Amino acid sequence: MTLVTRLGLLVALIAFILGISALWISNRIATNELNDLSLNWGNLLASSLGESLALATIDHNAIEAKQTLNTITSRSSTLCCAFIVDFSGHIFVHTFKDGFPEPLIAKIGQPDLDQDHIVVLNGHPIILISKPIIEGMDARLYLGVDGGLTQEAARHLGRTMILPLSILTLLAILVSLLLGRRLVRPLQDITQQLRAHTNKTMPQDATTGSKNEIKALVDAFTVMQIERKQATQGLHQFKNTLDLTLDCVFMFHPDTLYFFYVNTGAIQQVGYTQDELLSMKPTDIKPEYDETSFRKLMQPLIDGSVPILHFATLHRHKNGQDIPVEISLQYIAPAGEEPRFVAIVRDITEQKRARKELETSKARFQAIFESISDAVVVADIDRTISLLNPAVRDMFGYELNELLGKNTEVIYAHSEDYEQTSRERFNFDASGNPLPYGIEYRRKDGSVFWGETLGTRIVSSTREVFGFVGIIRDISERKESEKKLMQYRDHLEELVAEQTSELQKAQADLLKKQRLATLGQLTATVSHELRNPLAAIKSSLYLVRRGLTDADSRLVTAIDRIDRNIGRCDHIVDELLDFTRVREMEGESVVVDDFINEILDEELIPETIQVRRELNLGLTKAYLDPRRMRRALINILENACHAMQTPEGDHSVKHGAELRVTSRAKNGRLEIIVTDNGDGIPVDVLPNIFEPLFSTKGFGVGLGLPTVRQIMKQHGGDIEVHTEIGKGTNMVLWIPEDRPATVVEVV
Repeated sequence: MTLVTRLGLLVALIAFILGISALWISNRIATNELNDLSLNWGNLLASSLGESLALATIDHNAIEAKQTLNTITSRSSTLCCAFIVDFSGHIFVHTFKDGFPEPLIAKIGQPDLDQDHIVVLNGHPIILISKPIIEGMDARLYLGVDGGLTQEAARHLGRTMILPLSILTLLAILVSLLLGRRLVRPLQDITQQLRAHTNKTMPQDATTGSKNEIKALVDAFTVMQIERKQATQGLHQFKNTLDLTLDCVFMFHPDTLYFFYVNTGAIQQVGYTQDELLSMKPTDIKPEYDETSFRKLMQPLIDGSVPILHFATLHRHKNGQDIPVEISLQYIAPAGEEPRFVAIVRDITEQKRARKELETSKARFQAIFESISDAVVVADIDRTISLLNPAVRDMFGYELNELLGKNTEVIYAHSEDYEQTSRERFNFDASGNPLPYGIEYRRKDGSVFWGETLGTRIVSSTREVFGFVGIIRDISERKESEKKLMQYRDHLEELVAEQTSELQKAQADLLKKQRLATLGQLTATVSHELRNPLAAIKSSLYLVRRGLTDADSRLVTAIDRIDRNIGRCDHIVDELLDFTRVREMEGESVVVDDFINEILDEELIPETIQVRRELNLGLTKAYLDPRRMRRALINILENACHAMQTPEGDHSVKHGAELRVTSRAKNGRLEIIVTDNGDGIPVDVLPNIFEPLFSTKGFGVGLGLPTVRQIMKQHGGDIEVHTEIGKGTNMVLWIPEDRPATVVEVV
């Protein structure tokens, strides 16, 4: 090998080493540049998604959040995955089809996951971008950019560089050959051999080594062309990704402010062509800024005092229409490269419209909320008061800030009512009964009032309970009206009962008067028709008795029986006449105890009945009709004797029968008390004993006690009955002590 050949090979080796070094350096620079571009694009995309995802995360609306993540990952070939970690450090939503990767689960919550870095999942590199959804909060959005694409693009770029490096190497060889004497001939030989190899007409006499060298050289050229094409395709794919991004992307120079890149979204938003935009500045489409104010806006980014700038402004369309936009502006200055500004712009026309509608709706709600005359209390799930309307101040006497943050128990009058509502209405398991209920509340001054409350749970669209609301109406006046109405009703019932009783009494009196009138007419007729026959029978019986001898003892007994029954019939007629035909009293002053003793001495009381006299009036006198009073007292004495008879009906009395007659002065009354120890008056009989014609005996017409009451009322007094079953009865006849008797008209 000649010196010239060696020199050419040395130059070629040096050129090859320099080419390989340049290729490696350019590959690293391209990789870093593409990674930085991917990170910047991902950061801008994450920032632009922050507001919508923040609302969905706060509301726990996993469906909306996942739809947003699926949309951006499906429309971007560069973005391969996305997930959100909520405020408690748990996975909220993700886009992994086969479940969340185990390597990432172990890293959730670790500090290194919150920094942008490359992770390897299943042998595939992913550039993981982390951004807080809300600044200062723990919830974060993670976007995974396919690192394989950037590496592949870098490799394509490196392969593309092989072609010029190979050419450089050949030029070095040619230069080295030109330095030698045989510079042209070897080059011609190589050219002929390459042509022959291409046309497959390689000379037969060519050496095997030459053929292999030529083939390797041709293969190298072919590979360089393929790799250059792949690199071009990778760059084109990355550009298409930016063009298909939903948001607009503008890139411009910091010094001149001229755009050097705009994506399809930017072109569609402002209506200019790409060539027109590349000759324009941001201030040409931002009517709210001139160049001075815009540079002042960018200065904090250039100084590094803020990493990214978010602001809202207007973009003016080519047709003059102003479009509200939200811009995320970032200053990118990689080492060794020219700095540039990247702006991610989002059309917020719909957001502004929705925000305006929300503000209008909020204002309308606030106006309605504050104008409600009933008190409205909104509480958290632990019943801590979070919102009140002004009616609460008027109803409870508190200033609103005095109640905010306190438990609702403070407004209840009774703790048991608070606990009952907690069990039945204000808890997660309650049925949520929408019917209003009445309960007592306490004002700030301690006064208690009745409130009608409509309480219910506040439920989100996902059926999650996150609070309670109660609407309270003061029903004190209604309660007072109900109380008065109840009193009126009770009083009305009393009046109705009283009137009904009086009507029944009047009806009974009328019936009684009618019966007594009929009885009076009947008595007048019967007494006339009976007395004449009875008088004839009695006179005839007298003559028969005189004609009998002592030998006719059986006839004497029969005649005595007839005589007693004639007397009984005559007595019945007298009772009828005395009851129905009231005579005027023939009053006189009488010593009461002497009057009683005289009657007891004359009255035929069975010897088996022990009579006890307890007369305590002494010489006290009373003005009375002796004949009628005698009739009354004898009637009571006879009833007492009958009450002590045995039930066999043979007129015998029970063993130990005792009749006690007492007189006394008590409470302005003169009382004559007749007491027996018979069986007493049955409860069902007692109310009727003073009714005319009512009798439980097998004889008589039931006018004894009615006549006694009539006589006592004529004397200004009355009769009282005290009885006890199995022990006996007390009959009390009383007249006033300090005034004479008066004649009482009785129908």
